[in-house]
Amino acid sequence: MSAHLQMQTLASQRLHADRLIVATNRGPVEYALSQDNELKHQRGAGGLVTALLATGNRLQVTWVAMAMTEGDHVALTEARQHGGLLPSPLCCQKMQLRYVAVPKTMYAQYYEQISNRILWFLQHSLHGPDAAAPARWLQDAWTNGYTVANQATASWGVAGS
Repeated sequence: MSAHLQMQTLASQRLHADRLIVATNRGPVEYALSQDNELKHQRGAGGLVTALLATGNRLQVTWVAMAMTEGDHVALTEARQHGGLLPSPLCCQKMQLRYVAVPKTMYAQYYEQISNRILWFLQHSLHGPDAAAPARWLQDAWTNGYTVANQATASWGVAGS
């Protein structure tokens, strides 16, 4: 049995599936518009993308991510004409991409206020336990940004499974 087939069998046994749904902020592919208004792609940035990208070599993966760039929004519009999914343009991937768009103000609350301003520091153990009580902006960003944006992403993941 080849090493690739052994890895695929092991992954399938461990996951009890041949398919994986990943839901993240950043996707494995970032789209941009060229000067000629052509849609171009590049590998997405970030540690989570780096860590999980190889799963698409072994399993059927549906990767749900936020549409972050203007190019992502154009790709999302094109994907809607084909059931909402895009095949990954990255080499050797058994992966479909699903971008989720939320209003810019909601995304700013979700990403800038909660993810960057709060969660990043908590994840890296840089938040002091004696910090001041949360301000109103935090409650608003949590309720009207972070929670709603994550529900939008999760609802597709559940519906797509």
